[in-house]
Amino acid sequence: MIYLITGSMNLFARSIARRVGANGYRANSTLRFNMRGELRDIGYKKDQGKRKVLQIKQLARRLGIPVTEIYYIGDGENDREAFLLTSKGVLLTKKKETSLQSQWKINALEDILEICI
Repeated sequence: MIYLITGSMNLFARSIARRVGANGYRANSTLRFNMRGELRDIGYKKDQGKRKVLQIKQLARRLGIPVTEIYYIGDGENDREAFLLTSKGVLLTKKKETSLQSQWKINALEDILEICI
C-alpha cells in the first residue's frame, strides 16, 4: 500500500498520488477557489511534523498495523518526528550533510525498492 502524507498543496498531492498509484493521500495545505475558479486563499496548517505523526497513527489504526511497520519517506525538517515514530524513516536528499537522522538515506525515489523488498 502507498499512502501520501505531505505538507504540499492538495492539487499537487492529488496529482502525485495518482501518478504513483497511491491508495490515498493527505495534503496539509489547501488552495481555495471562489465560485469563478479564482484563487481565494491558501490554507497552510502549522506544526506539519505533529500533523504528519497524527496522520500516520490514524492510518496505522485504520489498517490495523503498528506504526513501526510503516516506511516513511521524507525530505525535510518537518519529517523528523515521523522518522522517529516509524523507526523506518527514509530520507530523500542529495545533500551529503544533514541534521536529519533516518534509518536510510536515498538520492532518488527509485532507490526505495532496494529498501522495501
